[in-house]
Amino acid sequence: VGFATKVCAGCAFMQPEMINVHKEHPDFVMKSVFIDDFPDLADQYEITSSPTICIFKDGNLVGKQALAEHEVSTVGAKEVAAWVVKMMTE
Repeated sequence: VGFATKVCAGCAFMQPEMINVHKEHPDFVMKSVFIDDFPDLADQYEITSSPTICIFKDGNLVGKQALAEHEVSTVGAKEVAAWVVKMMTE
């Protein structure tokens, strides 16, 4: 699940990377949540920056990363996308 805001520079870097991940792994279920529309959900998962990617398996949160923890660029977005693939295939 990608948590984002409607005005988000980092999201512009993440979106194409997540689209590529989905093309390479169509079995991954990927959804986006706009923090502005669902603030309670963002609070529940302690989302403090946008974009943040949460990995769920069997309904349980098993990992979370924010692009802000990386370089906010295409390089950072590729790092987060690689992390998503690793988490989902372990």
